[in-house]
Amino acid sequence: MKKSVQFISVFVAVLLTLASYHSVYATASGLASKTYYVSPTGSDLNACTLSAPCKTFNKAMSRAVAGDVIVALAGTYNQQVVVSKSGITLEGRKAVIRTTAQNGIKVSATAQNVVVRGFTVTRTWSHAIFVEGKYVTIENNTVYYSILENGTISDGAITCGNTRWGSAIKAERGSSNVTIRNNTTYKNCGEGIAATMSKNVVIQNNTSYDNKSVNIYVDNSSYVQVLNNYAYCTKPSGNPKGIALGEEYYSGWGAQLHDIVISGNTVKNCSDGIIAFSSYVGGTLTNVEISNNYIPSGQVKGVSLDNNKNSNVVIKKNTYYNEPWIRGRAGVTLMDNIIGTTAPSALTVSTATFTATALPSPTRTASLPTQTSSPMPATPTSALPTGTFTALPTFSATPIPPTATFTATATLPEPTATFTITPTPEIPTSTPTFTDTPVPPTDASTPAP
Repeated sequence: MKKSVQFISVFVAVLLTLASYHSVYATASGLASKTYYVSPTGSDLNACTLSAPCKTFNKAMSRAVAGDVIVALAGTYNQQVVVSKSGITLEGRKAVIRTTAQNGIKVSATAQNVVVRGFTVTRTWSHAIFVEGKYVTIENNTVYYSILENGTISDGAITCGNTRWGSAIKAERGSSNVTIRNNTTYKNCGEGIAATMSKNVVIQNNTSYDNKSVNIYVDNSSYVQVLNNYAYCTKPSGNPKGIALGEEYYSGWGAQLHDIVISGNTVKNCSDGIIAFSSYVGGTLTNVEISNNYIPSGQVKGVSLDNNKNSNVVIKKNTYYNEPWIRGRAGVTLMDNIIGTTAPSALTVSTATFTATALPSPTRTASLPTQTSSPMPATPTSALPTGTFTALPTFSATPIPPTATFTATATLPEPTATFTITPTPEIPTSTPTFTDTPVPPTDASTPAP
């Protein structure tokens, strides 16, 4: 009996241990996460369930813990959303944030591992979606008509006021490991998407157009990738930029614009396609790659570097119309770019001019066609046997290729003219007299019997 009791006790202890382990595992893996619902028609007296949603995001946020999801049901919310806790996913289901607050959605510096997706944000007087936290993903959102204080909207055209400036989506000072992807930003008074004093930011697969200043802006930030975005301007008036790098002054920050990749983007019809502004703090544009971008039309300059000091800046494999403009040539490498339909005659740098044909350097050696057979000489060099001969066959003249071998160099363009050399063989006009020395036939004529 005692053994049975001991066995049962051990068995129960094992079950309790397994249950405890399962509970911890479920919480750590997110299996125990909860979903809270918010609706414009809800009430904060409700339990924030799908059938009884809360009215405010603050109420849902007060209930949520790491791993939980807050869902905003369809409708318009005249309130600001502040995510101050880590591990929260904020999801909009046809939810519109329309507020005159400073920010529509703010991820505070205290929040990490946050996801914001699926919202439309409009009419804020500063940054519509504002990120100060770390390990944050902003995806599948739409932002328009923000930062409009003292501004107007008429038939889709915006006139911005003079007292406010901001970004539709902004990663701000102190933020890091931020991903901004698959968003649409348009007609905002400021930048469409911006990373300012940030680190380790990915701006990818977004569409940003007709924003007042710059569609995508990287300002005094480091380790930023701008990949596969579509930036365009329906009207280049007002001097909007497609993608821009800047190094503005911020107290205590210094010059920290470095290690930037701008690749695979399409920019159309803006005043500048991709531009690096002159540093406000005397910094050096360092470790920047601008590659594989397509800038087909509308730009005053496809690529412009306005900074005096550059180090390890590579511009390669881009297709753009209009010549690039570079203030300081030292530290800049251009290679394998396609400039318009034909290469320009010269590339102008502020203090020097060099021919575009030297960029990029050819990677292959031009080869000329060869021919193994020798053409018929103009006059016979040896006597032919006498006798009765059949008529000489007709033939098409084969061009004689040049005998010299040419090797293309990095400074010589490939020939543009084509030369054809047509030999004119001399055919005797009278019957010649030949000796009986036999010579093997060299063509398809029938030998004499």
